[in-house]
Amino acid sequence: MSDLVSVELTLVTADGQKEMPLTFEPDETVRKKIDVATGVSDQEIDISEIATGSMVLIQPNKAVTIKLADGGTAFAVAANKVILVCANVAGVYVSNSSGSTASIFVYYIGT
Repeated sequence: MSDLVSVELTLVTADGQKEMPLTFEPDETVRKKIDVATGVSDQEIDISEIATGSMVLIQPNKAVTIKLADGGTAFAVAANKVILVCANVAGVYVSNSSGSTASIFVYYIGT
């Protein structure tokens, strides 16, 4: 398991108004890089090091689709962009139809 980190986020609304920063120190953090071959659907990202995550930050180097364990909505994430999920996440799945292997950087934070 990696060293613990302090997380600070500043939310900005669609009209550009900054909201109050959110700062917290998680109980556990995991960060990893995984490779997902093109054509793969619903490859699970192993997050078993943390029982339940409060926040998952995912940054792929290719366009991918991310789905949460609840089987709900799939999120398209463009290459080199970030998706941040703030919820009690039990699992994350990646699908890659970009035409080449995608490297996915994952930061998983539990409290």
